[in-house]
Amino acid sequence: MQLAGALGAHKKPATQIGFDSGGSITYRDH
Repeated sequence: MQLAGALGAHKKPATQIGFDSGGSITYRDH
């Protein structure tokens, strides 16, 4: 799947997008 690559490419510098252990998408703004 290209999902991880797509997230990394479109991710904003001030926001980290990741996946928790449950498979949910988590957003962390700094």
